[in-house]
Amino acid sequence: MFGEWTRRQTLAHFGVAAAGFTGFMPKQSRAQARPLRIGVMDDMTGPYAANAGPGVVTAAKMAIDDFGGKVLGREVEVLQANDQNKIEVGVVTARNWYENNDVSAIFGISSSSVALGVQEVSRELKKPLIVTSAASTELSGKACSEMAVQWNNDVYSSASVIGNAALDQGLDTWFFVTVDYNFGAALETSLARIVRDRGGKILGSIKHPFGTSDFSSFLTQAQASGAKIIALANGGDDMNNAIKSAKEFGILDSDQKVATFYLQAPNIESVGQDLAAGLLNPTSFVPGLNEESREFCLRFNKLSGQYPTHIHAGYYTAVRHYLKAVAQADTDETAAVIRAMRSLDVRDFMTAKGKIREDGRVMRDMYLVKIKPKAKMTFRFDYFEVIKTVPPELAFLSIQEGGCPLAR
Repeated sequence: MFGEWTRRQTLAHFGVAAAGFTGFMPKQSRAQARPLRIGVMDDMTGPYAANAGPGVVTAAKMAIDDFGGKVLGREVEVLQANDQNKIEVGVVTARNWYENNDVSAIFGISSSSVALGVQEVSRELKKPLIVTSAASTELSGKACSEMAVQWNNDVYSSASVIGNAALDQGLDTWFFVTVDYNFGAALETSLARIVRDRGGKILGSIKHPFGTSDFSSFLTQAQASGAKIIALANGGDDMNNAIKSAKEFGILDSDQKVATFYLQAPNIESVGQDLAAGLLNPTSFVPGLNEESREFCLRFNKLSGQYPTHIHAGYYTAVRHYLKAVAQADTDETAAVIRAMRSLDVRDFMTAKGKIREDGRVMRDMYLVKIKPKAKMTFRFDYFEVIKTVPPELAFLSIQEGGCPLAR
């Protein structure tokens, strides 16, 4: 019932023509007339909506428009869905899109657990999945798929960039405040490993439910531990609320440091830029890195009303890369498109030069940034001062350590 409702709603929303018309057309004409459809699935209304939300659809459509609106003479259409951070919703939607709505590829998915479920559907049906949001290393590690690409940063790259920088400064005792699901556990595990490997100590860890508003009890324990650095292994609204609580408890004004991992424009606006100023953060996207990234941010904000994030930039660049691959392959057939995606360099305003590794991981530079105070901004979204550029071979988990069966 859910699948049929999704089908009816999606076709009605986008005005898809009845399929019966093509039945009398020659095969070549049908192929040319048939639109190429991509699916955009993400958290549209929940805790990650500020970092993803309807803006992901805007970013995908911007990429299509900038590509010319067509590929191989076919109009490119976007179907959208709110996965609600629920595995069953994501899996049912993906299967319906692939099997019933002629979707050639799916992009997005904020929650790692949902992304892993959708990746299994993609593998089973042999259809492309480009994960632009979820950050679990399993997606290109033990659960890797020849059908899938992990486009953006993941928990290990975020952990390695900020973890090594903090340890270099002598911040060698840590306490974790971790969201209680796959993403948080993976982030804590990755960072704890880096800390221990370099001789640091983990003084404690506490888990909080997804969607927590009151962090007082969690931060009281973290503060009492005496750890030199408190790691907020969470994101979205959870991270915003934790940062505000850290300010209320005086942690941000003390000798203890706070590490964040997914602090983007909406989060900075939510907590207040001057409150966030000075926090270190790893990221794959720096809005003011070049003129193209600056132009993207301003245009995206004007069209969507949302603040630009690495997820929005990831959607834009991933869709552009996919369309380039379809054009090069001269078909939307899965195997040919995946081969073309892997053969093409990833070159865009996020990435000077990247490659898709055999496990599906996009290898690109990562950046350690410090949040600027308002007084130092040079344009509307100039939040980040780049402290260090970390090359992909140092930022990302090696293919051997990731454990992807394809790599063996």
